[in-house]
Amino acid sequence: MLIKVKTYATIIIFAFFATQPNLWSQDLESAELTLEDYSDEFQEHFFEALKQKGIENYDKAIASLYKCKKLDPNNPILDYELGKNYLNSKKYEEAEEFLHAAVLKEPENEWFLRGYYKLQVATGNLAKAAELGKQVVAMNPRFKESLARLYLRTKDYDTALKLLQELDDTYGKSQSRDALRFQVNKLRGFTEVSKNGPSISTRSSENRSELDTFMNRLSELRENENYREALQKSNTGLSLYPSQPRLYYYNGWALNRKGEFRKAIFSLESGLDYIIDDPKMEVQFYEELSFAYQGINDQKNARQYLRKAEKTKKRIQ
Repeated sequence: MLIKVKTYATIIIFAFFATQPNLWSQDLESAELTLEDYSDEFQEHFFEALKQKGIENYDKAIASLYKCKKLDPNNPILDYELGKNYLNSKKYEEAEEFLHAAVLKEPENEWFLRGYYKLQVATGNLAKAAELGKQVVAMNPRFKESLARLYLRTKDYDTALKLLQELDDTYGKSQSRDALRFQVNKLRGFTEVSKNGPSISTRSSENRSELDTFMNRLSELRENENYREALQKSNTGLSLYPSQPRLYYYNGWALNRKGEFRKAIFSLESGLDYIIDDPKMEVQFYEELSFAYQGINDQKNARQYLRKAEKTKKRIQ
């Protein structure tokens, strides 16, 4: 029995968004992902891959997708799904191979471009990410919010604010954009202040011990439950070292203790993109995110991050 195109595409879309709660939190238009009818064997392997990806068994998902690829070697959706699973497994070279292949086959496919965009962000290739983000914006203007987050990280504050204003003008204000605008203005303010004194940001790139001292102080503040000073110091740190995930953690921890849960979620989820091969830090982020979502009574996301924390702990053992 064959499954029709509409149902098939719907499941692909559902699986895609179910695994991307942070990046695609905004309203989205329907994806133009269509497939021909396939054999029972192909469908069996493909749906098994989606199921395994949904429960974060990425190796098993990849194995099922390779079985599909033997049946249909040139299908770009298989390249895309393989790329996403490799990305989730933090196997970035393999993710690059398959996501790039999907984009080459369908350069106007918004979802393929989004997946490739996320890979560039995860690997720190922010210039390439910005290039891809602009292509996505041309297809879907709502993606400007994600692109504004990227410009925040590259310290292009004016462009970030411009994109947020364009979204407000078109769609009206939103809490997520207000939180992002607050963060942009806060960091821009710290940058302007630092320009009037010694060039701390320049020295920091040359002197690792300065950053270590900064982190040690934040660790002490956390141990002493001094969240007010930790918040102030982490805010300053983010303006100087915007690619340091540990600063986002301390910032989110302090915001949680102040009861500013939505701001904590924004900071912690922003910092996740900077974590590379550090499962212990991932656990700390996931637990703090679970705490924040409980604070806004979002039990679904609270449980999701708690499960991620427990699964990552098992991986460490």
